Amino acid sequence: MLPSAQGAPLDLNFARFIPETAAVYLQTRDLRRLAETAAGLLGALSATLSSQEAYASLQQLFRSLFRLDLEGDLLSWAQQSDYAVFAGAASEQGAFDQFEGGFIISGDPQRTTAVALRIAEGLERQLRGRGGFAFKRTTLPALETPVAQLSYTDPQFGTLTFLIGSAPEFGFFVTERALARILEGRTLEKRLSWSRLQPYLLPRPSILLHADADNATRFLFALTETLARLNSAQPNALRLPQREPGSRRFERAMLSVEEGAEAQVRLRLFLLLSE
Repeated sequence: MLPSAQGAPLDLNFARFIPETAAVYLQTRDLRRLAETAAGLLGALSATLSSQEAYASLQQLFRSLFRLDLEGDLLSWAQQSDYAVFAGAASEQGAFDQFEGGFIISGDPQRTTAVALRIAEGLERQLRGRGGFAFKRTTLPALETPVAQLSYTDPQFGTLTFLIGSAPEFGFFVTERALARILEGRTLEKRLSWSRLQPYLLPRPSILLHADADNATRFLFALTETLARLNSAQPNALRLPQREPGSRRFERAMLSVEEGAEAQVRLRLFLLLSE
């Protein structure tokens, strides 16, 4: 998905909506570009559909699944919104309730609430009666609006719970533990030290990709443990290389992407090393 030269650059404080445990997160803006990219890919993979026909099919899919007008209910305002996806783990133990991840989008609370509830209702219709899935409406103490709770339970891995709804500044489809961290203010912004990082980013980025070394290590441990249990095998002990005395360790990485004149795409990778 190529960045766009149109519109405002990314909100560099968007990490205030990302939990501090995120191993990796990708931030960009204008959800319309994502929809058009998906339609273009679908058209390229299809032997019969053009990109325009694929986009019309995507619109029809939203109407049938979520009873949403893709253009009027979502893309009309989401063009001006930043959004991000993230993944992480609360510990190194491989179980559903340890994993954290989801989707965050900024925007008007009334619009994000309406879209979130329609998506929750659509998922409930599609998954109702399927083993392991459960839905309910709940109200969180930190939010005034109701949210939808989607849970999937596996006998081996436990329960993975997602919450779908909106807060005053953003809409969300995220795991329960991740949302709790965000609402408590335990966010990545406090770990990123933007005052140190901003001079090393491109001036008007359209895409940001961030990776945190410590969080990524914990996430990989948890993922390896989960895959090992899935295959009924004992996981091999993962051991990180010992740090040499006086050496510097990779701490985090930031990739920023910007489109310049004549559709030239610039990328800048910044690596932060600990002292």
